[in-house]
Amino acid sequence: MVPPQLGNLSKLHYLDLSSFHCDTNIRVDNILWLAHMSSLHYLNMSFVNMSFATYWLQAINMLPSLKYLDMSWTSLPTIPISLPYLNITTLGVLNIAGNNINSTLPRWLRNLTSITHLDLSSNEFHGFIPDELSCLKSLNVLSLGSNNFEGMSPKAFSNLCSLNTLDLRRVGFSGEINKWAERLPSCAQQNIQNLYFKNNELSGNLSGWLENMTSLTEIDLSGNSLNGTIPLGVWRFTNLTRLYLQSNFFEGTITEVQLSHLQRLKWLDLAYNTFNLQISHDWIPHFQLKTLHLASCNLGPKFPTWLQGQTQLEELGLSKNGIVGTLPNWLWNMSSFDGNLPFALCESTSLQVLDISNNKLSGEIPSCLGMLQDQLLVLDMMSNTLSGNVPTSLGKLRALSILDLSNNRLSGEIPSSLQYCRQLVNLNLGNNNFSGTISKWIGESLLVLMVLILRSNGFSGSIPSQITQLGFLRVLDLSHNNLSGTIPGSIGKLSWKKGVPTDHMLFFRYGSFDVLAGTAYLVVKGEAREYSKLLYLVESIDLSCNNLYGEIPDEIGDLQALQNLNLSMNHLTGHIPDQIGKMHELESLDVAINKLSGTIPQSLATLNYLSSLNVSYNNLSGKIPSGNQMQTLNDPSIYIGNPYLCGSPTTQSCSTNETTIVFGKESHDREVLSSLARDFFPAKNFSCIRAFAASGCFETERNALLAVKVGFTNPGNRLSSWEGQDCCEWRGVVCSNTTGHVLKLNLRNSYNDVNKRPSPALSGKISPSLLLLNHLKHLDLSSNNFNGIRIPTYFGSLKNLRYLNLSRACFGGTVPPQLGNLSNLHYLDINSIGCEAYDIAVDNFAWVAHLSSLRYLDMSFVNMSIATDWFQAINKLPSLTYLDITYTNPSVIPISLPHINITSLRVLKIASNNINSTIPRWIWNLTGITYLDLSFNQFHGFIPSELSFLKSLKVLLLRYNNFKGVSPKAFNNLCNLSTLDLNSVGFTGRGIRSVERLSSCTQQNLQILRFADNKLRGNLSGWLERMTSLTNIDLSGNSLNGTIPIGVWRLPNLTALYLESNFLEGVVTEIELSYLKRIKWLSLSYNSLHVQVMSHDWTPPFQLKGLKLASCNLGPKFPPWLQGQTQLGEINLSKTKIVDTLPDWLWNMSSSLEVIDLSYNQIKGKLPLSLNRVMLRYLNLSSNQFEGPLPALPQTPTVLDLSNNFFTGPIPNSTLSSLEYLLLSNNSFDGNVPVSLCESTSLIVLDISNNKLSGEIPPCLGMLQDQLFVLDTMNNNLSGQIPASLGKQTDLSILNLRNNSLSGEIPSSLQYCTELIILDLGYNNFSGTIPKWIGESLPFLMVLSLCSNTFSGSIPSEIVQLGYLRALDLSHNILSGSIPRSIGELSWEKGVPIMPFFEYSNYNVSAGSVGSVYLVVKGEAREYSKLLYLFESIDLSCNNLYGEIPDEIGDLQALQNLNLSINHLTGHIPDQIGMMHALESLDVAMNNLSGTIPQSLATLNYLSYLNVSYNNLSGKIPSGYQLQTLNDPSIYMGNPYLCGPPTTQSCFTNETIHVFGKRSHDRFERLGPDISVVLGFIIGFWIFCGVFLLSRSLRISYFSAIDRTYDRLYVAVALALISLRRRFREV
Repeated sequence: MVPPQLGNLSKLHYLDLSSFHCDTNIRVDNILWLAHMSSLHYLNMSFVNMSFATYWLQAINMLPSLKYLDMSWTSLPTIPISLPYLNITTLGVLNIAGNNINSTLPRWLRNLTSITHLDLSSNEFHGFIPDELSCLKSLNVLSLGSNNFEGMSPKAFSNLCSLNTLDLRRVGFSGEINKWAERLPSCAQQNIQNLYFKNNELSGNLSGWLENMTSLTEIDLSGNSLNGTIPLGVWRFTNLTRLYLQSNFFEGTITEVQLSHLQRLKWLDLAYNTFNLQISHDWIPHFQLKTLHLASCNLGPKFPTWLQGQTQLEELGLSKNGIVGTLPNWLWNMSSFDGNLPFALCESTSLQVLDISNNKLSGEIPSCLGMLQDQLLVLDMMSNTLSGNVPTSLGKLRALSILDLSNNRLSGEIPSSLQYCRQLVNLNLGNNNFSGTISKWIGESLLVLMVLILRSNGFSGSIPSQITQLGFLRVLDLSHNNLSGTIPGSIGKLSWKKGVPTDHMLFFRYGSFDVLAGTAYLVVKGEAREYSKLLYLVESIDLSCNNLYGEIPDEIGDLQALQNLNLSMNHLTGHIPDQIGKMHELESLDVAINKLSGTIPQSLATLNYLSSLNVSYNNLSGKIPSGNQMQTLNDPSIYIGNPYLCGSPTTQSCSTNETTIVFGKESHDREVLSSLARDFFPAKNFSCIRAFAASGCFETERNALLAVKVGFTNPGNRLSSWEGQDCCEWRGVVCSNTTGHVLKLNLRNSYNDVNKRPSPALSGKISPSLLLLNHLKHLDLSSNNFNGIRIPTYFGSLKNLRYLNLSRACFGGTVPPQLGNLSNLHYLDINSIGCEAYDIAVDNFAWVAHLSSLRYLDMSFVNMSIATDWFQAINKLPSLTYLDITYTNPSVIPISLPHINITSLRVLKIASNNINSTIPRWIWNLTGITYLDLSFNQFHGFIPSELSFLKSLKVLLLRYNNFKGVSPKAFNNLCNLSTLDLNSVGFTGRGIRSVERLSSCTQQNLQILRFADNKLRGNLSGWLERMTSLTNIDLSGNSLNGTIPIGVWRLPNLTALYLESNFLEGVVTEIELSYLKRIKWLSLSYNSLHVQVMSHDWTPPFQLKGLKLASCNLGPKFPPWLQGQTQLGEINLSKTKIVDTLPDWLWNMSSSLEVIDLSYNQIKGKLPLSLNRVMLRYLNLSSNQFEGPLPALPQTPTVLDLSNNFFTGPIPNSTLSSLEYLLLSNNSFDGNVPVSLCESTSLIVLDISNNKLSGEIPPCLGMLQDQLFVLDTMNNNLSGQIPASLGKQTDLSILNLRNNSLSGEIPSSLQYCTELIILDLGYNNFSGTIPKWIGESLPFLMVLSLCSNTFSGSIPSEIVQLGYLRALDLSHNILSGSIPRSIGELSWEKGVPIMPFFEYSNYNVSAGSVGSVYLVVKGEAREYSKLLYLFESIDLSCNNLYGEIPDEIGDLQALQNLNLSINHLTGHIPDQIGMMHALESLDVAMNNLSGTIPQSLATLNYLSYLNVSYNNLSGKIPSGYQLQTLNDPSIYMGNPYLCGPPTTQSCFTNETIHVFGKRSHDRFERLGPDISVVLGFIIGFWIFCGVFLLSRSLRISYFSAIDRTYDRLYVAVALALISLRRRFREV
């Protein structure tokens, strides 16, 4: 298993886990750790089992810098056909061959526009090779072999002008071959070098098309039904190295005339055709073949004599050739050299590498060799029959790094002159006849030696202790000699602590020549194995087959990096040291055939890598150790010859009562071990080291290139081939076949096809000598790193350039306008993706207008903010077909143009530019465009009807803009449209009608429809079901209603249906679901759907990968039909009203299951005893009724939310290295906080609040976590001090330790947690003063709660510096001093800081109390959580504060709660409190305040709680407005001199009131009502009288009316009196 801890290597650029040629099974079950390697450039996982890694592509899609990806032969479980967003657009190499992927080609491949190498071979891809393949214009290598394609779209290969390799072997093609080949554009036909069409069913002949591909070097058309003759033009391909035409129906005669043209041919296969080869007997070929197959051709009757000179021939097939004759003797010797070494080699004074290994050379090594060579690095003569002594002249080779003379017949002693070869890294003299002792100077002088092999000679004497001084030594092989003495006790000094001598390892670099020097054969695990370029990773000691005696030194245990130790076949005695158990890397241990006694140490069981052990034929006794790795070593033969060993795997029982007597005798049945394979160095291939012809290229151009090389910083020696006379043979240099001039210079930092490793980037300066390459047409410097230097202005003088690629080369400054002189340029790529550190810009775009031949222009990530004329310049490029100005920030984009000249444009990308306008009208003239990306801008207005002009459009991306709607005819005529992305475009209302308006042909062809995150209303009926080709639907995040039409369920190709977060309703049964036979992702969450699968035994016809039904009515039973979903990777059944026990099969139903969300249901029961086998990434069981203890948790989750349940017992002490979110709040966990949490290095949120935990917070918490945002341990019983290690959490945003039993002072290390937003230490036993650094170092603090502790001292004035502070609670401490007058500076004017801890709600985990604060407001404790930023509170109650309340407190106009009660405050309540308009609660009770209650309190409209009780307040209680509602008398209690409602004390009593300290304004207040009555009377009187004084007519009318009234009244009264008198008289 690949450990997920590798994900912690966030700075890793290169990761190679390839398991090619390894028998052991390495696998990756969960690849999500890979997403953390944000800097990764190179990833090779080939031959690693990934069959369970379902979300492999999603993880890799989070690596924006990835350039190389090899997932070949990994058994990938699936591959997404589409992706919502592709993030790996920098990818240059993609290899997913050999995975049996059964699908059409993924559509996201077309977005890999920078890809140069694409290998999809050996899969089961089917369907047609689509037109979108033509988008990959940078493609150099395309391998589609061994698939099942039905055919190829006509334009699939158009635009692939850079293609040099095309592999279509075994793809199922049939018909005329010329029809397939002619689909390659003319530019590709001219450039293609390798063409493979093997094993199809193609017919036709080669005439008229193949001879046009003049750059071909390899042709494989074998296994078809081709006929006719081979055209003469094919024979004239001067660069051809491979020609495979076997198994066809070709015919005709081939003579030496045709073959003479093929001067570079290496592999020729014409077998199984009807060819007739007629070649003269004295013809000498111009080529040297390695393979020749002519089976079934007419070649006889004589054996071909021209083969005699083919000295490199490895394969020869001449079956069925009609040969009649005797086989020549020279056949058996034609491919190897013999005779003596020529003395002429001594005169090769510039010799650097001499490799004549694996031949039949004899005689002595010339004694002059080394006399004149002063720069010889490699001398390899292994596997010949050389004899004599080693010449002393070799000691003059001071630069010699490799000396390999193994497997010869050399004799004598090692010459002492070799001690002066101090650069030797590899010294191999094995398998010879050397004698004498091993020289001490080897250890004293050859200090960088890594390989010392002297095996199979006649060396005698002891092993010199000086050898242990070789600190770089990796391989020591002294086996099969006559060495005696003991093993030096200093052998433990060979500890390999010094690393690798990189400055001296030149011999590895010339591996770019494709030679194998530096290879060694070592006997490991009982067999000879080859180690070459990774030799420095192997540590081995072999002292076997000597006469060593004595004990094995204990110091050997210090060799903790040793992998192979062989001490067999000696005379060693004593015990096997127990210290061998410290050799943790040991893989092979062989001590067989010695005289060792005692027991086998138990410590061997701790060697986890030990896979080969041999202790046979010794005098060992006792029980064989067991356990751990020893369990796997179950071969009894490794213990044979030790009769007193017992236990497994032998048949000897340890329970016998026999007395063990060992007389020290040697076993008589010792067997001689079989001879080992010979030692070193296989045959080497020097085919890449060539003799250079002086006439190979022009001297001027060669010198120019050498000057370019000098200017470069050349890491990795990429330009090592730039030596010699023939510069046309140099790497990256291509010359004309006719003139010999340099035409192409390709220095792209790509990938080495041989080693599959990234080449280091060139940097430095670019020499002006490039101008001497007058014929240069192609210049590629892409993907290097020039560290911000400017693009040279003289590039503009390379007038013949047609191709200029400077992409991702990290140039800076301004793009030189001189580039406009390149009038022949077809291709210009200056994109700066990945080079954001260097600002490259275009200030003036006028020069672009001069590039009249330009077809491809990529300026993405180049700053164009100043170039106002950019579009006018581009509009002058009539041949332009590709334009990418993504993320260039153009200052303006014209809405209209008088004339549009770029009508040839096929691809237009102007995404991510924040363009704020309507869609430019000139776009509608681009009638040939197929790909249009306007996404991530601020386009607004309506999508106009002119969009319908773009009839060729296939992909339309308009996501993330601000459109108001779409015109009715906008989508008319878009019959070729396959992808429509309108995610988050701002549509509202009935905007869904725009989709209904798609023409019928568009509706039939559309495959991807994305309309997510708008505000659309309406339903799905009548339009969506008509789009029968849809494979992907995303309408999530809208306001759609109604039911899902039955026609949608019946869409035959539907693989993804996203309808979450709408208002859809209705019932979904198994009837609807049964139609979705291809569905993979189904999301119906957050609707009002009722999912009713009535049949308990229903088996779905699909295999889901993602299922989201959150908030749908699914219960009460857990759905049993999910049991068969064996590919399910994500399941969300949150809030689905399930009332049931969780079935056990859930945990085993899918090996791909990574996400489970069952939160907010009523699921009960216990979890299984172990979840170790579940490869979960996300588990949310919160807010259910689970109970019991937690099981052993899986190692893979990143989110684990078990909050709000009834779990009990301790939290398991499990190491969860990938864990990011752990939420266990609101359970009944007890015991200590597990120390294993310290090892969860990726932890972001830790919430263990509201449990019964005790003990101390682990002091290691915070030591290894570098991104912890939230730590909440509230409401437990934790004790001890806050660990100082928490101060290392510089990203910590919430620290809530409230309501525990913690003590001590606040550690000063917390001042480094500068991102803290909530600090809640309330309800503990903390003491000391409140640190000043809280206000100085925590600038984003919103909540500071230190209540209910024993803090003393004064309130530090620095706290007022906290401009974001929303809640300050220092209540219930023993603080003294006065309230700082600067408190008014807490004005909350700065807004709200960004709160990253809220972002984890995206995971849909229940936050519990994280981010929640309990504040005493309006006399009771209240909880404030996510809306905390809207509430402001200060609570300083229950302290020993004294002095007055500062008037400045009125400046806190946003404050809602102020509690100053239970202190010793004096003075008045400030009248400025009336300015605190947001105040809802004011409590100043139990102080020594005096004076009156300010009338300004009546103006506080939101005041709903007031307490001024138990002070010395006096006077009338204010009334009016909000105070009328505060009618509880108790809030004024304890102030005997207060009067007025709601108290019973009247303010008008005649009692003498003694008020101490009362001021004159109190008296005025009591006289106020009397004065008001008098003034009212006076004013009213004079208003009445003044009217009559001013108007005479009014006076007359008024008094006349009075007189009339008086007369009437008088008469009435008089009549009444007369009547009364009469009545009295009558009585």
